[in-house]
Amino acid sequence: MATNTYVPKIHVDDIDFARDHGFLQSDLEREGWDHVKDKKGRVFEIAGKLNKKSVPVDSDDPNGPKRINFTSVVSFGRLQSIEEPAETAEPAEYRVDSVRQIHDQGATVDAVRQPEREHAMLSASGAHRWLNCPPSAILEDEAEDTAGPAAEEGTAAHALAEHKLRRALKLRSTRPTSPYEDDAMGDYTDAYVTYVLEKYEDAKKLSPDAEILIEQRLDFSHLVPGGFGTGDCVIVADGHLTVIDFKYGAGVLVDAWHNPQMQLYALGALAEFDMLYDITDVEMVIYQPRRDNISEWSQPVSELTAWGENTVKPTAELAAAGKGEMKAGDWCGFCKIKSTCRARAKANLEIAQWEFAEPVELDDSEIAEALTLIPQAKKWMNDLEKYANSKAVDEGKQWPGFKLVAGRSIRKYTDPDAVAEAAEAAGYSDIFDRKLIGITAMEKLMGKQTFNDVLGALVHKPEGKPTLVPESDRRPAVKSHSAADDFGTK
Repeated sequence: MATNTYVPKIHVDDIDFARDHGFLQSDLEREGWDHVKDKKGRVFEIAGKLNKKSVPVDSDDPNGPKRINFTSVVSFGRLQSIEEPAETAEPAEYRVDSVRQIHDQGATVDAVRQPEREHAMLSASGAHRWLNCPPSAILEDEAEDTAGPAAEEGTAAHALAEHKLRRALKLRSTRPTSPYEDDAMGDYTDAYVTYVLEKYEDAKKLSPDAEILIEQRLDFSHLVPGGFGTGDCVIVADGHLTVIDFKYGAGVLVDAWHNPQMQLYALGALAEFDMLYDITDVEMVIYQPRRDNISEWSQPVSELTAWGENTVKPTAELAAAGKGEMKAGDWCGFCKIKSTCRARAKANLEIAQWEFAEPVELDDSEIAEALTLIPQAKKWMNDLEKYANSKAVDEGKQWPGFKLVAGRSIRKYTDPDAVAEAAEAAGYSDIFDRKLIGITAMEKLMGKQTFNDVLGALVHKPEGKPTLVPESDRRPAVKSHSAADDFGTK
């Protein structure tokens, strides 16, 4: 009588649960990986869909677990009869990445394998930070990772965009579900797919065997110890490589120009494909639909690889060893230790040297120096205040000289419909505001072409108010004028 043995197909080290659980669910269903193994060596049948933290399981023991937390998972796989030909039990990267592999070879997810990966302490997404502040990498790695709703929404958007792109390329994919999905996310991901397909068609004009890869692991460990990332989309053709990163965030506008995350992705892609294609330049694209931002920037391969060898490699060695100088700057924004970082506090408190001086008493160089400090100082003060408040509210932390009080609040209707009914019954009719919807909402309602035809002549974009920014800002300078200029006097 045949007995079954557990064969692992996906090792936990190959999964970023914070981002990939939606992708993983699709692959589990598609490939028939219906069992999970935990750190105690127990194997359970998966009893339903994964959530963001755990796996539902069936246990023969009535007192056994009903769910297994992701932190306890070792691998996912399936049961196999010992009479069947043996399959490898090596961990595998679980995504199908190469469209050409699928079409030419009929490959499944099992066919695309990569070696077990290291923990990416020096990540591409954090490169802007650790390249400028090398010791922050180790300190961040030890800090608690707290992903909020915005990150979860971004994960949902990525999953939906990947699914739509795979289906557009006639690849198998199971549509993900998420409470964050709405009409806007649907429109944004549709537009992303259209953009990617246009880029892919352009690449095929350069070389018919151009290749597109989705959610591709990009290894740049030849420059950064344990360095890897995941490229949302990579398109490679003779002479030209395109790396596209889909960013769903609506907060910070992200520029592709000299973006170290994109450059590291590009270096990882070059390491993979430069031997197969004669690549001379790399195009890096940030697709950020909620900011109407498609940022494209190209860099010669020679310049990119020189940056990798001369800047990235020595700095990464410092960061991996926890060495180098801690330095504050705009890269502190998403740092996990930004609220308690002493180097950041010291840098931002430097503005206090002008606290008691009137602006007119400062010379030009002092004012210029202060101007560079003010934006970061404001962010630091806000971060510090949020950190202290969170500790007090959520953990009962008592700060010397401070106390918790009830914040100010405003009155709210408990039931707006009931309010309207009661007010109208009392004889009041003018109780509703009517407001014209915004331009973006109107354009979405009508569609761009109809919007331009119907309302184009009624829309204008006024010149923005002059604003003082650092010289590093890529916007062109405008000429200033004084009141004397307006009146023709000197």
